Amino acid sequence: MSAVPSRGRNVLFRLFILGQLADDLLGRAMKGLKVQPNDFAVLSAIRAFQPITPSRLAALLGMPPTTLSSYLRRLEARRLVRRRPNPDDGRSSLLELTRNGERLRRAADATLGAELAARLGSAGPAVDLARLAADLRRLRAHLGEH
Repeated sequence: MSAVPSRGRNVLFRLFILGQLADDLLGRAMKGLKVQPNDFAVLSAIRAFQPITPSRLAALLGMPPTTLSSYLRRLEARRLVRRRPNPDDGRSSLLELTRNGERLRRAADATLGAELAARLGSAGPAVDLARLAADLRRLRAHLGEH
């Protein structure tokens, strides 16, 4: 039986598989930290861009604001993230990490850094993920799903 030429070439299918594998890897590496990989990703994004509005964060992460709200409620309840009024827009708020959030993020970074270095070497996989993310954002915009 010959292989079907198109099998496995769909980039979205491959990304789904990569997402599952990355989620499993991150979950295992972060098991002792009591934080889920997606929560860590949200914490990392807030840390990188703080202070940041929830709407900007949702756009950056490529997720619907309602989905992000669920993450933020959980992170705020754990006192890892705080909101403060946005001085530039009275209807909005700004997000930033609390001291506990920063401690957890640093601990997770250390754990993940050691885990990735042990498994992948210091360079990690050679993939231009920023370019891929930009391409996927353009495709999503073209399809009209903002």
